[in-house]
Amino acid sequence: MIQTRPAGEGDIPAMIPLIYDLGYPAPADEIKVRLENILRLKEFRTLLAVTDDGQIVGMIGMTENYGYEHNAKYIRVLALVTGKDFRNMGVGKVLMMEAEKWATEIDAYMIVLTSGMRDERKTAHAFYQHIGYELKSYGFVKRLK
Repeated sequence: MIQTRPAGEGDIPAMIPLIYDLGYPAPADEIKVRLENILRLKEFRTLLAVTDDGQIVGMIGMTENYGYEHNAKYIRVLALVTGKDFRNMGVGKVLMMEAEKWATEIDAYMIVLTSGMRDERKTAHAFYQHIGYELKSYGFVKRLK
């Protein structure tokens, strides 16, 4: 059975391979700094999916936001990953249900997420649609560095 709990700085070594699985490889010390900074910010929430024996098998990273177009807050999912050996076992669904629970608790009016357009993300896109999310917009990026 999968449980969730908030991530802490002591979990960072177990989170680094999940960041790799998400498709963002970088030196471990760089990822460690990123995660340390994120875990200190109050508007961020990072939850871990943990097995009964304590193994960290997934994570979700989210922020609480306010929009210009509505008088309400919303949740943005910034990262959702299930470890390679635990995919298609309901871990992602449990984590997304936690995002929806948090959104309800803070009276957010919606949850927003962005998923890359690469071929390896097609399974993720199908998953999001399966759990009730709809394809709504395009995203644009311009790298400055």
